[in-house]
Amino acid sequence: AAFYGLPDFVFHPVVERRGPGVREIGDALLIAGRKGAAVQVKARQETTDDDQRERRWLTRRAAEGIGQAIGTIRRLRSLRETRLTNVRGDTISIWGADISWVPVVVLEHPSPPEGVVLGHDGLVLLRRDWEFLFEQLESTVAVIDYLHRVAPMEPVALGRESLRYFDLAQADAATEPTPADPVFAELGVRDESTPLVPLVPGQRSNLIRWILEDIAEVPTAGLDDGRARDRLGMFAAIDSAPIATREQMAETILSWLARVQLAPPEAVWWRFRHYIYYGRVHLIVGVTNQNREEMREAFGYLVRLRHVERGERSTREAELTTV
Repeated sequence: AAFYGLPDFVFHPVVERRGPGVREIGDALLIAGRKGAAVQVKARQETTDDDQRERRWLTRRAAEGIGQAIGTIRRLRSLRETRLTNVRGDTISIWGADISWVPVVVLEHPSPPEGVVLGHDGLVLLRRDWEFLFEQLESTVAVIDYLHRVAPMEPVALGRESLRYFDLAQADAATEPTPADPVFAELGVRDESTPLVPLVPGQRSNLIRWILEDIAEVPTAGLDDGRARDRLGMFAAIDSAPIATREQMAETILSWLARVQLAPPEAVWWRFRHYIYYGRVHLIVGVTNQNREEMREAFGYLVRLRHVERGERSTREAELTTV
């Protein structure tokens, strides 16, 4: 999850002190924006040739893991705040009650029997399906969105999550796109659409991931809890860019960077693109040949202006965030 997604969204288990000892709650937590996944992992160390015995192991461990994940979610929701450390090493306070959670169990089994259906109270995946989602989407936000999308559905047999994924991707591709809201037309919004679940895998040369990593490497010493949470929310906002549009985004931005380098030393050249995703945040990408304080100030004013213009036309809370 940290390798294919972003380490900042992957949190180590919650550790609670109980008398002289400690207790770990959950195996891992994925948190991006206001969505999260409580993950439990169960591994079969030694398999047998007894099909029924292996089915019983899978059923028992899946039920155990779902119960533990639900318990983790219940505990996080009951606490006013919880201090969590992510894989990058940053410690952040989160409010579990403000996050929409899905319980997930990842089963590591080298050769599970066919036709085992588990997970009526949560989502149960084989490890290979878990890895498939991250390799296919290359985005933690996209994976969390997918987990939340399929969790209410009827469970599929173990090992068939990738097939369900492609069924949904085909359905998304065939869906008639929703027209752009006409109130945004005067802002220059073009009527484009993209499937939520893409058929084509994400790209390892993902420019959005490079941008996220560059920002994440900025030192965070001195950030209070509020700003640290805002920073994590900003990462989620950037990572919410649809997977199907990222290759085109990268080509556009890289062509801008090449273009503005041709500007005369005394000139200021700008290139901007607004990405307005309905029900999501508003992303603004800007490129210029001048890295001076007045340029940063001008960009800040532009962001504020576009934020107000969009806010006046939107009633969706998620869309009232501009990055």
